Amino acid sequence: MRIYRINIRPIIVNLLVLCSLWTFGSCAKPRLDMNPQQVQSVAYTGAVNYGRQNYIPLTIPLPLKKTDDRSLKGLPTANLLQVNGHLFFSTQNGYLYLMQASDIYEETNTRISKGGQACPTLYRLKLFIPSEEERTGLYVYNLKEGNIEWQLEGQPSLASPVVNDSAIFHAGIHGDIFSLNTETGEMYWHTNIGENLRASLAFGKGRLYAGGDEGTLRCINPTDGSLIWDRPLNAALSGSPVFCRDRLLAATYTGTVYSIDYLNGDILNSMSFDVPLYTQASTDGRIIVIPLSDGRIQAYRFENLNPLWSADIPGPAGAPALITDNCIMVGTTRKHFTILDRNDGRIIQDFELEGRPRSTALVFGNKVFLSYEYKNLIVYASEKD
Repeated sequence: MRIYRINIRPIIVNLLVLCSLWTFGSCAKPRLDMNPQQVQSVAYTGAVNYGRQNYIPLTIPLPLKKTDDRSLKGLPTANLLQVNGHLFFSTQNGYLYLMQASDIYEETNTRISKGGQACPTLYRLKLFIPSEEERTGLYVYNLKEGNIEWQLEGQPSLASPVVNDSAIFHAGIHGDIFSLNTETGEMYWHTNIGENLRASLAFGKGRLYAGGDEGTLRCINPTDGSLIWDRPLNAALSGSPVFCRDRLLAATYTGTVYSIDYLNGDILNSMSFDVPLYTQASTDGRIIVIPLSDGRIQAYRFENLNPLWSADIPGPAGAPALITDNCIMVGTTRKHFTILDRNDGRIIQDFELEGRPRSTALVFGNKVFLSYEYKNLIVYASEKD
């Protein structure tokens, strides 16, 4: 038998040289060189903020045109995020992406986990990435250093973490909620709500809000995990609770939307539809926008749930609608991206795609970003640009 000896040193040297030349590419891990103080008071996470409101206070320069379309290594979760001129997101098969908003081909990516449906949360240049792995439910990635600082064993999650100066709040699939030290992962407290958790927690007025899959909405004290109040809604929530001003909005799969007092859980108003609801409501504190499963999208006044308008769009929404100061943006399961006037529901533009949109649109600068099946990211900009 012959034994072949191969000198691998030149190969390693060449690989190291190539990696040093590539600012962006598979050899480099996602890193963002900026002062943590620039983002320490702002958390970037699913549905824009912890209220999960799906509202961006911008006027979009319409009409739009497609400017770019590229493939990825995986389908992004339902929320694309931004910070300091960059987009970042995780994919459902576990990749973490960081790319320049001005050029989406200038990017880095790395495989973090086996995957998950919930988007990460960025706080003080640390990314808190939920995972559906049975062995590891949370990864904490230092975006400045480009490495994993610590991880939580077990507790797979379908929820984006809530993070602030005092703690990270991690929700496991089986109803466990943990309060952890953001630097070390040390546990402060743990509670179980008695129902599976398939949506992210909401946070507002110093309280946590959790909607279980058996239909109970709970308000939890973030200091010690104690229960403040609970409200049975008799059906599983179709998404995260939405916190805005002094109330919560909760939509159920069976087709009811509730407006709930955050202080005591009293139901202020409700409305029921003749079809199921597959996504959470969106609001800016003035209007509430609700996509229905039959392809209608409807708007109501925030204060009293009085109807404003109803419009037919090309199919059910694939993710919550985005509200801006002049329009509503929504992707549908029939491969359309539709833009409506926020005042009357008139369709301003409609784009047909090659796949089904699977994220809420992200508006960043003068561009609109959207992901669609199976592994694509598309970019729109004003026709005037």
